[in-house]
Amino acid sequence: MPNDMRQSDAAPLNGVKPAEQARSIELQSGFVRAGRKMLENSRLADIRIPDLAAGAGSSVGGFYSRFENKEGLFEFMRSAMMEEHGNLIDETLDPHRLAEASDRDVITIVVDMMIKIFSSPWRGVLKESYAGISEGTGMWAPMRARGDQITDTVVAHFLGRNEIRNEDLAETDIRFAMQMLYSALNHNLMNADLQYTIGDEAFRTYLIEILSRFLELKDPKPD
Repeated sequence: MPNDMRQSDAAPLNGVKPAEQARSIELQSGFVRAGRKMLENSRLADIRIPDLAAGAGSSVGGFYSRFENKEGLFEFMRSAMMEEHGNLIDETLDPHRLAEASDRDVITIVVDMMIKIFSSPWRGVLKESYAGISEGTGMWAPMRARGDQITDTVVAHFLGRNEIRNEDLAETDIRFAMQMLYSALNHNLMNADLQYTIGDEAFRTYLIEILSRFLELKDPKPD
C-alpha cells in the first residue's frame, strides 16, 4: 500500500480508528482516495458518507469501522498529506543540493516544488483547508507554518551565500518574493476560471521570471 495512505507513528488522530490489519488499512486507503477526489470539487460539509462509501467501493458501515465522522477522515487525509509533502520539501531543499545551484536555479527549484505540492492528488485537501480560513477553523494553520519554514530555509540559503549576485538583496525582499509565490498559488487553488492555471507551463515560467526579476537574479554565466 502506498505510504501516502498510511497513518504515521505520531499520536492517534481524533475520529480515526486504528487500522493494523492489511484489509483494514486498504479499506482506510479507499476512503482516503475517494475523499480527496471529492474534495477537488466539493466542500467537506457537502460530501455525503454514502457517496464516500460508493467511491471507496465499500459501505456506510465500512466507513464507520475506520472513521467516527467525516472530520476524522479529513484529519487523517491532512496528516498523510503533511507527511508526504514534508518528505518532498526535505529532499528538495536539502542544503547540499541548493549549494550547487545558481541563485536563479534555486528559485526554479522552489517554484517547481511548490507547483508539485499544489497540483498533487492532495489538492482538494489543501483547498478545503484554505477555505476554512474565513470560517476560523484553523485548518490552514499547519500549512501556514510549513510555508514559514520553507521561507526561512530560502532566506537562510540566500543570505548565507558567499558570492550572491545581488549584494543589496535584503531579507525583506526574499520574504516578500515568497509571499508573492504563495499568493499566486493560493489564488489559483481557489479560482478555477483563470487565464493561467497551475497545469500551464506559462504559469510556471512567469512565476520563475517574476520572482527572479524582483530579486534581480540573473542566469549563470556560461563557462
